[in-house]
Amino acid sequence: MDFLRPVISLPSMGDYPDTTGVWGMANTKVQIGRRIKELRKKAGLTQEGLAGLVTIDPHHLSRLERGIHYPSIDTLELIAQHLHVPLKEFFIFPEDETADMLRDRLVQSISIMDEAELRRAVTVIRPG
Repeated sequence: MDFLRPVISLPSMGDYPDTTGVWGMANTKVQIGRRIKELRKKAGLTQEGLAGLVTIDPHHLSRLERGIHYPSIDTLELIAQHLHVPLKEFFIFPEDETADMLRDRLVQSISIMDEAELRRAVTVIRPG
């Protein structure tokens, strides 16, 4: 019964790091979840706090942040609204950004800073 034996052996998901899927494609759920968590923390919110604003269970938000579930577009829009970010922010993965993209983001960030924030930014960029 050799004809029942598979011709090729496909890799299992465990053969890849948690940020990739079969054939090396990015695991979008994990990347979106990481962005939600990163932006939530940047906004100074806890999971419970953001979940309350978005009216979802904190456990559900935790599963979204860990990349276990995809957020619905409605949930993602509410999260974006309460984090005061455009929806596209969830699809910008810093580890995939080129140097030019990073420069553009830096220029955008600097353009809205007040003098005190600019002074702090300069000390971070050019210590001493």
